[in-house]
Amino acid sequence: MSWRWMGRSWQVAYRDELNLTLVIWLVGVTIALMPPALVWLSAYTFPPLPGTRWAWFPAVWVGCTLVIHLLLVAWLLAEHYQIPLYVSSKIRLRSLLNRR
Repeated sequence: MSWRWMGRSWQVAYRDELNLTLVIWLVGVTIALMPPALVWLSAYTFPPLPGTRWAWFPAVWVGCTLVIHLLLVAWLLAEHYQIPLYVSSKIRLRSLLNRR
């Protein structure tokens, strides 16, 4: 981001004509829901035999897939919106790694 002084107030120097907010949210929802939906669909289509040792595995796999993809979307949104806690943590981590 860059700003320009206009005599009385600051104005954004670069204005993006395309509003990416809707695109970011649509991509985020797709990334978060499609992989777990595919894993669920495969587990629903080819279910394990009831009472077998690994019958619990498809539900755990769907849950893990959902959690991991939600974390990816959270990172994407934090990068897009430049959340202060996220940015300050990145700066602190970078300075910590440069000291060593």
